[in-house]
Amino acid sequence: MRVQKCVASFAYITLFMLINALSIYGQSDQGQAAQAATEARYEESRDHFTHGEYAEAIQAAEAAVQALKKEPVADTTRYVKWAHLLGRSQQRLGSHPAAISVLEPAYKVSRAASLARLLSESFMQQARYEKARSLYRELHRADSTDRNVRIQLARLAMQGRDWFEAAHHFEALLRADSTNGEWHAHLARCHEAMSKPESALEHLRSAHRLRPQDASIALQLSSRLRSLGALQDAVDVIDRTLDETPADARLWRRRADLSFAQSSLHTAETAYQQTLAYGDSSATVYRRLGIVQAGQARHADALENLNAALQRDSTSARTRLYLGISYRHLDSLDQSARVLREAIAVVADGPITNVYMELAQTENARDRLPASLDAYRMAKRLQPDRSEILFRLAQLYDENYLDKSTAARYYRHFLSATTLPPTDTLVVYAQDRLDALVPILHMQSGRKADSSGR
Repeated sequence: MRVQKCVASFAYITLFMLINALSIYGQSDQGQAAQAATEARYEESRDHFTHGEYAEAIQAAEAAVQALKKEPVADTTRYVKWAHLLGRSQQRLGSHPAAISVLEPAYKVSRAASLARLLSESFMQQARYEKARSLYRELHRADSTDRNVRIQLARLAMQGRDWFEAAHHFEALLRADSTNGEWHAHLARCHEAMSKPESALEHLRSAHRLRPQDASIALQLSSRLRSLGALQDAVDVIDRTLDETPADARLWRRRADLSFAQSSLHTAETAYQQTLAYGDSSATVYRRLGIVQAGQARHADALENLNAALQRDSTSARTRLYLGISYRHLDSLDQSARVLREAIAVVADGPITNVYMELAQTENARDRLPASLDAYRMAKRLQPDRSEILFRLAQLYDENYLDKSTAARYYRHFLSATTLPPTDTLVVYAQDRLDALVPILHMQSGRKADSSGR
């Protein structure tokens, strides 16, 4: 009997273990099936992404991310994978705020480098450069050998005008690869900002040697050389790049400007014509071409280009000046006089009148009354309708001359000409001074009458 009970008990235990094992196996099988289904959904979503079907990829990825957030035990690996796909899809649609809202919490949970890179891209697109820079610094601390991270750090430092940090990174990059012309050009810019002009020039030369086809580098280097007075060196730089990039209007315009500075008018004319041919039809190019032709006494050709410049920019006194010269040489004297008067009017409407006004005040402060009056009178000739000049003349005569009649006359002219409201400070001051000058003028006129009577 005891043996039978033991056998029965053993059979019961064996049966229980078998049922439990089958249950665990079933659960495991179900888990594997669910995981396989999730992987299939991920592959399907990634396939949508690959084929540019970003909206479909986002729909599937959003559902997966929300489901993973609700799981009692987080599966970080799967969460990162889905968040990465969702963030990239939103970036491709230009939805960077949405991408940030997904990538930022996922990165905080995982600290995954792949998410940090994506998140930095969206921060940069949103002009949140310090956020992006902070992330790249974390990546750099984790792996200081990652060249792409250092490149981004250097560029972000330049964006923030942190020239010393940018230079530090570009110097490190060039130590690893000194043949990168773009990095030499960036380092040159940093050194220029750091007041290291010799080093900047050296790196610009290296950049141009390594990238002779790069018009931007050639323009920077030629500009620097021109500022140093090395015109022929600047010409050589532009010519070298034109050999590689002959269809760049910017290079032809710079070549023309350099030739003009060297008084090589024929070469300058050819280069300006090439500038026009390659798409730069600005007023400046037409004006300079006309000036070059006028300098060669080809005034009929000059007129054509100067008029083209005037059609594009009617505010240039310089264009009218050379038009007037060319018209005079072609015996069109009425037209010459007309455009030269227009040039004077354009100059008068520009800052020159303000310059004379400021000069007048400075000369007055230096107790040089005649020079101050001359400056105000010149301003008045340039802009006779400008009422403020009348007020300043009135004030100057009022403060410096015993005879107040001229001051009063200018105050009256100012009050009749001004468009300022009656409450304006200048108007109130002028009226108050006129009122105060009445008895003085009466007394002075009486003295003059007595003097003439004698």
